[in-house]
Amino acid sequence: MKPALTAVVTTLNEEANIRECLESLAFADRILLVDSFSKDRTVEIARSFPTATVVQREYFGSAAQKNWAMDQIETPWLLIVDADERVPEPLAREIRAL
Repeated sequence: MKPALTAVVTTLNEEANIRECLESLAFADRILLVDSFSKDRTVEIARSFPTATVVQREYFGSAAQKNWAMDQIETPWLLIVDADERVPEPLAREIRAL
């Protein structure tokens, strides 16, 4: 049995990017989306993904958001992706194989 992987995405008004980002993370066991109180449909879109957990937290800077998110993770493996990034299928396969 392979160790579980959580993908972390931090967001603020990423409606235009979030669906494709989360779709590219479908290989992850869990997704934690830390949203900084978006005013668009970011949260609504993210909640439509069954493996995504959405939490909202005030923004204190990129590093602060990501460090806070890391403390919430219970899986042994973690991948941090920005909302405007995608994990290509070959990389997703390689990550899962490792």
